[in-house]
Amino acid sequence: MHFRSKRRSSLRWIPLTVLVALLAGVTMLGDRGVAQGGVQDDSGVREKEPFAQTTDDGVELVGDFYPSNKGKNAPCVVLLHDVSRPNAKRQDWEKFPEKLQKAGFAVLAFDFRGFGESTRIDPTLSWFRTVGRTYPRGFNPNRPPARISAKDWRYWQDLLWLGNDLIAVKKWLAAKNNAMECNSTNICLIGAEGGALIGFFWVVVENTDPNRLKTPSKYEGEDISCCIWLSMRPVLRPPAGSARKNVERVLEFWMKEGHAPVLQKRYPSYSHVPTFAIFGANDRGSLFFWRKAIRWIKPADANVDLEDTGILRVKNTKLSGTKLVTTEGLGVDEEIVRYLKEYMPKGKPWQKQREPEFAQPVLFDMRRTLIR
Repeated sequence: MHFRSKRRSSLRWIPLTVLVALLAGVTMLGDRGVAQGGVQDDSGVREKEPFAQTTDDGVELVGDFYPSNKGKNAPCVVLLHDVSRPNAKRQDWEKFPEKLQKAGFAVLAFDFRGFGESTRIDPTLSWFRTVGRTYPRGFNPNRPPARISAKDWRYWQDLLWLGNDLIAVKKWLAAKNNAMECNSTNICLIGAEGGALIGFFWVVVENTDPNRLKTPSKYEGEDISCCIWLSMRPVLRPPAGSARKNVERVLEFWMKEGHAPVLQKRYPSYSHVPTFAIFGANDRGSLFFWRKAIRWIKPADANVDLEDTGILRVKNTKLSGTKLVTTEGLGVDEEIVRYLKEYMPKGKPWQKQREPEFAQPVLFDMRRTLIR
């Protein structure tokens, strides 16, 4: 996953920012379209719609979809809340989804499994029989629960199954795409803290796992146009336990591998995902990590002409995650909108997506990214 590192003179500096360098390599948004129906409020913005989708391993996800008036020409933004706190939920984004919607994007904010309203399990599917599953405290396989809760998750391995949720989200967006309500070949992920880490690993798997090929030569990950990570740190932290997993070496491997000619040839879409990292200047954990990450992504001896490093360090704040976009006066939400409008590609026109029906569930396991 490349970060662009050569700054351009056209970059804008926002208030309370010590460093802003935006990712390039992509161009302006495409042609404006017309909404495919839908109720609008007094401002002309379409009302949000309920999102409901069952994952391949049987968890019923709940969320909100904010359709765009651009219809099939609207790029998609998927919001990933933090997963290190048991009380995290999609509402942590507050009014940010509406701001993105008014800017012309189709936005999906959902609750990861075990969080918010995404707690029900489909009794007809074998969530608890999946190979490698870790069970919460007091679990009895002979009497499986009807609900799951992140409050019971004591091990970092419990978080490895959240990638199934993103596969389900992508499948749902493909159906919306084919109904001409968005363009799911042009997706941006915006993740907060632990949700950003889950998103990063999902991008890796979507661009490298043979099970995620949409055609013999194209990965599902080619639909991911860019990523924005808020306060991403290299630690998988379970919501209800202390058994953390430091994944800094894994992140180092995958960030450095964007420069490897062999990997670039084998996984071309993985090595060209623009990324914009945002964190508070007084957030020491994020600051220390991204100082190192920049050197991994753009080593001094790399014989590559890359443009624009994607970091924004917000001055004089310890705020992290969703607080960076919901706190008045920081300007981070406006900067994200400017970034998306300028750098999400127009070279990804709408096209019909396949909606596969699998005889067996396609399960996502991030352990393959951690074996390094």
